[in-house]
Amino acid sequence: MSIAHQIALLKTQIVTPRFEETCIFYGGLLGCFLVERWDHPSDASAIYQIAPGAQLEIHRGDARDLSGVSLQFMVDDVERITHALDLQWRHLGVSLRRRNAPYCQLTDPAGVKVIIYSEDKERRD
Repeated sequence: MSIAHQIALLKTQIVTPRFEETCIFYGGLLGCFLVERWDHPSDASAIYQIAPGAQLEIHRGDARDLSGVSLQFMVDDVERITHALDLQWRHLGVSLRRRNAPYCQLTDPAGVKVIIYSEDKERRD
């Protein structure tokens, strides 16, 4: 049996010196559910539930090059989601980079690209 068939949960970890800002991004702005958090002088992490079977851990530490990393979230209605985010972010002076395609792209405080997209139903048919 392959390892892939035994995986029960996918957890991605982002290591960043901008721990608090990144937690606010995922927990406050994107509204991800906080599962667990600890904050000790030598070890700090926050784990967010992203979707069933998918978690994201934000860990305080020195980050290396994250330029090739992106998190991609498929949603039912990308326009509705980006409009709601735009309203929240405008208050903070941040704007989303919208595309002609059914997605938008932004960057979290740790420097990770976050792409929110809808399935292209025309390509499926």
